Amino acid sequence: MARRRFPWHDDIERWGQTRTILTWMERGDLRPLADVITDGHRPEPVVLHCLASMIFKRSLVVKRRRHRGHPRVLGKADRDQKVAQRYEELAKTLPSTDAFQKSRS
Repeated sequence: MARRRFPWHDDIERWGQTRTILTWMERGDLRPLADVITDGHRPEPVVLHCLASMIFKRSLVVKRRRHRGHPRVLGKADRDQKVAQRYEELAKTLPSTDAFQKSRS
């Protein structure tokens, strides 16, 4: 099966892989870089340096997905699980409201 051609493939033939990736990165499009990586090739060090520079300068920012709920607070799930276990233990000997209050303190 023939490999699908993307717009940057013409640029790669004309300029070469590294120059094409850098040019498209400057335009804000990382698809040629992703294409090289998914093909199993390693980008040149200058491309990785440029990518790191974009990250440090905050010109490359990853946005979180919309409508996926609130961001998770690290450690909250563990804390909630421990509180629930403590509540179950206390609820065996105390009324529910008292067990709930003591489990959260």
